[in-house]
Amino acid sequence: MKRLRIILPHRPWCRREVTIACIAKTVRTLRQRTGVSQETLAWSADVDRNYLGKVERRKLSPTIVTLDRVLTILDVSWAQFGAALDAELAADSGRVQRRP
Repeated sequence: MKRLRIILPHRPWCRREVTIACIAKTVRTLRQRTGVSQETLAWSADVDRNYLGKVERRKLSPTIVTLDRVLTILDVSWAQFGAALDAELAADSGRVQRRP
């Protein structure tokens, strides 16, 4: 009988870190593409500008509610955000970036 081998990731936090970095980069890219400043977007989304800046610098991960507000203001659907995030994750695969 064959044995089933289960391979667990060496560092489970790595994938989480990469995902947070890609979410941050995707939010920043979408904001810049629409030409909205951080300050305007933060005010419209009813969040602090510093919070939005920390999200974009991957110091904080946004809540679903905050992300939904941001996407609504940027006129980006969840499907479009998911596609952009998938593209960013694919481009970032193989590289693991740790927060300083």
